[in-house]
Amino acid sequence: MQSSLQGSLKSFRLFDLLTFFALCHKTGTLQLAGSDSTSVAYFRNGELIFASTDQPRFRIGSILRERDLIDDEQEARVAGRQRSTEERFGASAVRLGIIDEEQLRSALKIQVSEIIYDALTWSGGDFRFYDEMELPEQAVTISVDITNLIMEGARRIDEWDQCLRLLPDDSVVFRIADNPELQEKISLSLDEWRVLFRFDGHKPLRQVLEESGEDPLDFYRVVYGLLASNLVEEAPEDTSTRTTLRQQMSEPIPSPAGHTGKIMSPVFEISDEEWKAIEDDTKLLVSDDATLRFSQVRKMATSASRLRAVLPDGDVQLFPLDGSSYVIGRAADAAIRFTDTGVSARHAKLTRNEEGYVIEDMHSRNGTIVNDAPIERTLLRDGDKIRVGRIALEYQVRYSVD
Repeated sequence: MQSSLQGSLKSFRLFDLLTFFALCHKTGTLQLAGSDSTSVAYFRNGELIFASTDQPRFRIGSILRERDLIDDEQEARVAGRQRSTEERFGASAVRLGIIDEEQLRSALKIQVSEIIYDALTWSGGDFRFYDEMELPEQAVTISVDITNLIMEGARRIDEWDQCLRLLPDDSVVFRIADNPELQEKISLSLDEWRVLFRFDGHKPLRQVLEESGEDPLDFYRVVYGLLASNLVEEAPEDTSTRTTLRQQMSEPIPSPAGHTGKIMSPVFEISDEEWKAIEDDTKLLVSDDATLRFSQVRKMATSASRLRAVLPDGDVQLFPLDGSSYVIGRAADAAIRFTDTGVSARHAKLTRNEEGYVIEDMHSRNGTIVNDAPIERTLLRDGDKIRVGRIALEYQVRYSVD
């Protein structure tokens, strides 16, 4: 069987490959060979459905122990039965009544996701992708979107140097990418959505971090997930990786040295009817606080709104809006503060209601201008131009419903 795509994980990181498979709805088998382990992942229509590895720590017994579903004595009993029957560990545990079928299926699904989370942190290795998909006989398939797996892998990064290795230079400027297909599938926490909406295509990564006030490791962990999931992109857009991947799908590539991964057999086929019946396992495999889908956030105008300010010297500042009210002014306690002398101490106020944000002039010296007209109070719409003193503001709702 000849691979259609192969190369080094130093040149093409795993999250690039996973996102590419998702965007192209690829079906096939991905072999991964690291420095001391080999893993295999199986895809159907761009979604990961199964994975296996030769790493002992991802054996089903270890997964069950980690989740306190079996203890030492029970593990010994299962091991004894295995020696006499040659059954698989999970099957023996069920037969002995230690766990039930549903617990085993859940553990097997968690096992698949853990294998991918681990591979996402590899610093190198080789990969091969085959258009054929041959699942092992004992495979228990999962149904979870690739972008959610990538984000969960990012949430589990706990080392600073790991983040630095996975992210580009902190002088890079990011903007929100326009990938509605991926955005509709992904589930993020509210804090992750707030980080996402800080990227305006103008500020370097280090400045966005400083303005966020977040812990650097927590912030970069989120950014890595957003970048890996193609929710943010470099500004201007850099499509070189995706173009190269598309080219490589149709061009022969030299075989990577030392690759020994093998596809397991025997095989079985999943019918379209069976595939449609597979439940969505996202809640089983990702963090409990990652509950907000793009479509839900899109309806939450207050989570998706922001003010983009252009100062007299040309500097651009971004103010995400997710609170109930904000005072715009020169005073030290103003939530949105400008030092321009044309701005009053308490110049204007933003207040959230069920329709979005209302702006109200607070009897300022120079007035509040919206779309070239002075206002006392008005509901803001996406794209409205606001002026306070010499500060030019634009109200932006990145995602809204007609």
